[in-house]
Parts: sequence; structure tokens; C-alpha cells
Amino acid sequence: MAKYNKALFIIIIIIFYSILFSENYNVIISDYYPDVFYIEGNRTGFAIDLLNEIENKTSLTFNIESYDWIEAYKKFMEDDKYDVLGFIVPNEYRKEMFDFYTPVHTITSFLMTLNDDEIDYENLKDEKISVIKDSFLYEELKKRGFKNIVEVNSNEKALEYLILKKVRACAIEDERTIEKYIIENDYRYKLRYLEELNTYPITFVSRKDKKIKIFDQELKKILKSEEYYEIFRKWLGIDYSMALETQEKVKVYYFIFLIITSVIIIILVLLFIKLKNTNNKILNKNKVITESFIREKELKEQMNIYSERLKNIYKIFYNFDYKKNIDLILDYSIKEMVKLVPEAEKGSIALIKNNIWKIKAVSGFPNRALEAWMPIESAVKVSNHVKQINNLKRYNNSQNIPLETENIFKEIGSYDIKSTIFIDLLDDNKFIGSISLNSNEDIEFSQDSKEYLEIFSKFIEIFLNLKRREEQTLQAYKYSLKKLTIVAEKFDYETSEHMGRISFLSYELSKEMNFEEEFCKKIREYSFYHDIGKILIPIDYLRKDGKLNSDEWEIIKNHTIYGANIIGNSEMLKIAKNIALFHHEKMDGTGYPIGLMGEEIPIEARIVSVVDVYDALRSKRPYKEAFSHEKSIDILINGDERTKPEHFDKKILEKFIDIIEKNKDLYDKKE
Repeated sequence: MAKYNKALFIIIIIIFYSILFSENYNVIISDYYPDVFYIEGNRTGFAIDLLNEIENKTSLTFNIESYDWIEAYKKFMEDDKYDVLGFIVPNEYRKEMFDFYTPVHTITSFLMTLNDDEIDYENLKDEKISVIKDSFLYEELKKRGFKNIVEVNSNEKALEYLILKKVRACAIEDERTIEKYIIENDYRYKLRYLEELNTYPITFVSRKDKKIKIFDQELKKILKSEEYYEIFRKWLGIDYSMALETQEKVKVYYFIFLIITSVIIIILVLLFIKLKNTNNKILNKNKVITESFIREKELKEQMNIYSERLKNIYKIFYNFDYKKNIDLILDYSIKEMVKLVPEAEKGSIALIKNNIWKIKAVSGFPNRALEAWMPIESAVKVSNHVKQINNLKRYNNSQNIPLETENIFKEIGSYDIKSTIFIDLLDDNKFIGSISLNSNEDIEFSQDSKEYLEIFSKFIEIFLNLKRREEQTLQAYKYSLKKLTIVAEKFDYETSEHMGRISFLSYELSKEMNFEEEFCKKIREYSFYHDIGKILIPIDYLRKDGKLNSDEWEIIKNHTIYGANIIGNSEMLKIAKNIALFHHEKMDGTGYPIGLMGEEIPIEARIVSVVDVYDALRSKRPYKEAFSHEKSIDILINGDERTKPEHFDKKILEKFIDIIEKNKDLYDKKE
């Protein structure tokens, strides 16, 4: 009994001292998923697990309260009993009021609109945009030129305004906060991502000059631990389902496209065979009936006409390569179609964008016609069957056509047209444009000509449908690549600021070298993925404090090959693949993974190589401190034990030194 009392006494003493020397803090957080999540009444989530882990590893204890963001923020500002608020994005205004702790992870903010709304980013700036009250995005939207910003009490309310069409778009701080709401309300296919605004760090804060030093120290330790990455993977994993689903749909559409075109070719071949057989029959009868010579000649001429048309249809079909530019395809196709239809003297193809009907390709008209446009309500619509309209001028007078377009029609001779056949272009029964063939003569287009136009319109519809879905797939895939790159950053000592600097400086360097703007934009976008392969490298190797041995170094070098394999062999992502695979190659042939020399290295990889080395010199690493701008430039020009000027393209290095002098203050900001 005495032993039992003694043990009980010791336990009580231990508990007493634990309470006596523990530090207790009041924490208030926003209850957005996945930061806070309730399972059968029990509170869990990314923020809860992170705070619990700090409690397990330290003498700290937390009294945690969670509310929606606006209420949490208000309580923290009004009640001094709260020591810590989470999570929040740093900006200049907030830095004057709060002390920020080490960033916990990053969020991506973006604009969303309705899936059936074709408005683009630039045309959105005069429209109403909903955003959560007191959001850091309010100032971001103002800077970007948005004038009509509607503040609401929650992200859900911002989305609700969009669904109810009270606003044209909504700005969301963090996609994590709305995923659950979108899924529960089955909004997934009603919404689309319009524009990614930026990537921001998020973390905890305390009031100015009241930062809890021990909490900051323990948070930094936890963020470098394996337990943090388990929590990160548990709550912030990546979902590829949308991208994969889209890719599978595209495969189905490609298969349908092949079936339809095969059937058309078979029909045309059978038509050709039928004509040939008819001609043979006439030749046999020619022995008996002399007059059949006249008929035979007519059939031969008709067969030649059909043969020429068959060749033209084949040429048009053969030119329908989905990899080619839409404008080139449409321009070539309308010219060939005018040749194919004997009554046609001219023609045009128009497409719909942002509810505006606009001519995209012409044959027989001056190029001034390409400036013609009108509201979608004023455009001629005849459904998916060919319709002939005579006296186009009288028809247009009944429509609400802009004065500018009416003057263009007069200038190019549209009102001299006597006969026109039209057909609508449809995508899932949605009007997306029209095709017209015209004649200055008052004639009736033949049934054959109308059928040719109908077949031709189907080719155009399939091509436009594939291009649209191809673009959707590409955007979904690039979105997944960016997510993977952000995860890869967590494995290494790199940050979103590092990736942003690489993208920005690579873009500026490309412009300085006078490359076309489209190429420069691809460099900016795809250089972000240059180290994506590090996601497959063991984290212990990436974070090793000491020098790597030869086996470990060989494994590290494989990140270039892994990155290229993740990006894949799509022609559309060739620049991204070249950057990931070759950005560690050197002009003197001493680089990896292949050991290419000189101009064997793609120009995009040579550009990113210089930027990446400079950024590494300016950044702190486990094996070195950050170098100054002057020392980094000296190493690039004169070399040291690791870096030699012979490693770089001389012209690119010279241009880089010019542009970095203007942008060296990028590194004055702390990551």
C-alpha cells in the first residue's frame, strides 16, 4: 500500500510540474477546409494537426477556437486574450499591424466564372467581381484595374453571387476553401477557372511586437520535420482526376473524329466507283447506239468534275491537322471550298467569341472584311442545314448591325451579292459560328453544292471541337505540373519566390535577346517547372548538410530525366521538357545528363541555365551562405572552383548581366 501511495505521489508531482512550467496560448483560426475539418463531431484538419504536433514536441499548450474568417479576424482584433491568428497572407498593410511567423505553405488565388460564359480576363475588368470582405485580394484586384468589386461575408457567398449571376466572376483566395462547397453543391461543371492571380505564402500572426519567440522557433523545427510532410500529404495532396478525365474525353473525341472521316472517305470512294461503273455501261451501249457518244462525253465531263471535286475534298480533309493554327486552317479551307463549289465566287467563315460574331477567314473578299463584327443576336442563323438567302442587303437591313461593320460591308461589295448559301457551325448544339458561300449572280445553288457545304461544315465543327478540348487538356495538364512543382519545392530548400524569380528573369532575358513575345511567354511559364523532377529524389539527399558522395550525386542528377518524363512528349510542351532536361548542360560539354556542347543545347535551356546558376549563388543553401550580387557576377564572369564562364552561352551571359543590373533588388526581399 505504501508503494502504491508513493507512486501516486510521484505521478501527481510530475503532472503538477508539467502544468506549472507549460506555456499556454490562445489560438484562433478560420474554420475553412482543410485547415479545420469535423469528423463525427471531432475537430481535425491541417491547422489542428500542425498545432497538435507542436504540443507533442514542446511544453506549449494551445486553447484553439475556430470561426469563419471574418468573425475570427474580428475577434482577434477586438480581444487581447488571443495570442495567435491563423492562417493569413502577408501584405504591406498587415505587416504594419502584425508580426508574421515562418510561412506554413502557399495558396493559389484565382478568378472563376461560369462555364458557359466565354468572357476573357481583359474584358472582365469593367464587370462586377465578388470577393470575401477584408481579403488581401481586394488591393490585388484594384492594382490589376478591376473597378467594380463586391465584398461579401464568405467565399461561399462569393460563389453563390456568381451562380445567381449577380456578378460576372468571383475572386477566391485559396482553392482549398471552396473545394468541399463546390463538390457538395454539384457546381464542378458549372464553373471554370478564368485566370490565376498569384501564389502567396500563408502563416500564423501575432500582434505587432508581441511575437511569441518560442512558438516561432518550434514552428520552424516542425516545418523541417518528416511529421510536417506527413500532415502536408494528408491534407494537401494533389488530385489529377480532372486532368485525367479531360484527357480520356479527348481520346474519345479523337476516336469519333476518325470514324466519321473514315465513313466520309468510304462514301466518296463508293461514289467515284459508281460513276466509273456508269461510264463503263455507256461505253458498252455505244456499240449499239451512236447517239450514246454524246451521252458518253457528258458523263466523262461529269466524272472529271466529280473527280476534281473529290481531289479537292481530299485536299481539304488532308489539311485538317489539329496541330496547325486555327486561322491557317480556316483560311486554307474557305479558299478550297470556293474552288469546289462551281457557283461560288467568294466565301467567308465567322466564329463567335465573347458573344461577338467575327469574320476569321475569307476568299474573294478584301482583307478589310476580317474587321467586320456584330453582336451574336444580329448574326444570320440557319441551324445545321444549308439555307439559301437571296438579296443579302435586304436581309441585313432587318438586323441590328453596327455602323462600322455596315460600312465595311459596303466597301467590300457585300451588298452586290445576289445569292448566298449559309450553314451554322455548332458545338454540342451551341452556335459557335457560320460559313457562307456567295455569288454576284441571281442563281440557285445546286443540291450537290449544298451537300458539299454541309459535309465541309462537319469537318470544321470537328476540328474546332478538338482544338477547344485540346486547349482544355493542355491547361489542366499545366495546372497539374504547377501543383507538382510546388510540392517539389517543399522537398528542397527552394521557395515560391525562387520559382517566381526564375520565371521572371528568364522572361526578361528572352525579351532582351529579341525573341518573339509568344516564345518569351512560354519561357516564363515553363521555366517554373525546371526542377519538377526533384519530387522523385529522396528528401534526405536534397536536404543533406554535408557534401554528397558520388552515388548520391548521381541520384540527384537524375532529377533532370525525371522532370522530362513527368512533362512527357507532347509537342505543345516541348519547350518545358527541354528546360527540365537540359538546364544543367554546359557549353563546354561538362554538364549533365547527356553532356551536350554548344548549340546542341536548346536555346531555352541555355537561357534558364544562366538564371538558375545566378539564383543559386544569391540563395542560402545547406552548404553555403547567400552571395552578394557583386560576388555572384564576379563568379559568372571569372569563375570559381565550381562555376566557369565557359559553362554559359557568351551572348546570353552578356545580356543577362545587363538585365540583372536592373533587377538585382529582387533579392533584397527575404524569402
